[in-house]
Amino acid sequence: MATLQKRNSRGHNYWSIVESRRVNGKPRPIILEYLGTANALLKRLTEGVPKKVQSYSHGAV
Repeated sequence: MATLQKRNSRGHNYWSIVESRRVNGKPRPIILEYLGTANALLKRLTEGVPKKVQSYSHGAV
C-alpha cells in the first residue's frame, strides 16, 4: 500500500508517494512518484490536467 511521505532536505519539505517493499529480506521505502513541494503539488492539483482529445471517424455511415 502506498503512502504520502514528507521529506526534509536543506530546510525545504518535499512530498513523494512511497511504498514499502522487501529488499534483501528487509523492508525498504521505494519512491513511486516524486510530487515536489507542497506549493507545486497544490498548483498541479488546482490547475488540473490539460485535456487533449482527437476524434476519428470509424465506419461512419
